[in-house]
Amino acid sequence: IKVDNKNIEIILIDDASTDNSKKICKIYKKKFTFIKYIYNKKNLGVSVSRNKGIKKSKGNYILFLDSDDQLSSNSINYILNVIVNSSIDYYFIKSRLLNQKNIDHNEVFVKNFKYRSFFSHIRNLNKFRATCWNFLIKKSFITKHKIYFENIRVFEDQIFVAKILFFSKSFTILNKPIYERRIH
Repeated sequence: IKVDNKNIEIILIDDASTDNSKKICKIYKKKFTFIKYIYNKKNLGVSVSRNKGIKKSKGNYILFLDSDDQLSSNSINYILNVIVNSSIDYYFIKSRLLNQKNIDHNEVFVKNFKYRSFFSHIRNLNKFRATCWNFLIKKSFITKHKIYFENIRVFEDQIFVAKILFFSKSFTILNKPIYERRIH
């Protein structure tokens, strides 16, 4: 990890993994002072684990990263430059499939920001994926509106994202894709 500014924190949450994740997380925690490690003694699921991360976080903005995905190179520095002195509730982040150049716009396009609703930037609501990792969210916004993940095992993102879109007053769409995802 190369970061020009150490003003970040990374929270690794091990949800009672059965592989070498615990060992790997501990190695990174020793190597980097800005990494926190949370180990769940029993599998609690993604919703409870993400809520633990939100509550333990100290940063101004939160970005979720699934265990099989990654951020593109220089993405952390890019984010830090974007959010300097920001008061925006959230940023919508575009992604791409790992090792591919095509940007996944997730049916979201940028047009004149005179439109106050995020929904006016969605091309097709039926094809829009409400995934939490598409959003960089202000922590104070999350806590003010008590936006946490419901303790369910599938589609937990959709409820979480719906609450973000409902309560938000300000947003911006980042054109540069910084999230790289895998499809299994």
